[in-house]
Amino acid sequence: MENRERNYLIFGALAGAAAGYWLNSKQGREVRTQVADASIEQVDKVKSYVTDEAESIKNHAGQLIEKSIELAKGAMNHVQAETNDVSSTMSDSFSKGVARAKKAIADLEHQLEEESAKS
Repeated sequence: MENRERNYLIFGALAGAAAGYWLNSKQGREVRTQVADASIEQVDKVKSYVTDEAESIKNHAGQLIEKSIELAKGAMNHVQAETNDVSSTMSDSFSKGVARAKKAIADLEHQLEEESAKS
């Protein structure tokens, strides 16, 4: 092992020992407690934020669904009204056609009666 590598190893071991000693000291334990408390606080904030955003998304989705249902009902009502108009127009046209056909038949009967009376 080269001197440089050995020096890094020794330095790393000393730094680790110093950190371990400091973290086990009273001040180190206080810092660990503060870090743990701050971590818990941040986790709680994130949970609260995620819960609030999920509720907001849920509400917005519900509003979009309600609006979609309203639009679909409006479209159905419009189609039904148009269908009724077309049906009414077709019924009127059919009735007029039947009336013309009856008149044409009556005219033909009258013509036939006149021709048969002449003969």
